[in-house]
Amino acid sequence: MNAREQQKKLLHMLISKITISKTREIESIELNINDNLIMYLSNGGEPSPGGGGSPFSVASRRMLLINPVNIKIYI
Repeated sequence: MNAREQQKKLLHMLISKITISKTREIESIELNINDNLIMYLSNGGEPSPGGGGSPFSVASRRMLLINPVNIKIYI
């Protein structure tokens, strides 16, 4: 995957909603930070088929039964 495709994929994973006013100005942007995004960033932009990585990776947290990450940020 080239750099342009990685940027596009990252933006699609990060931005969940953009609200635009009647005058076509951006009113708000909703960012969504979740396990999929964290895994993507932890693996340098590559999917992790085996869930490897550091001992504190998302896959390890799930094995320890810690709640998954799902953060929404409104700008």
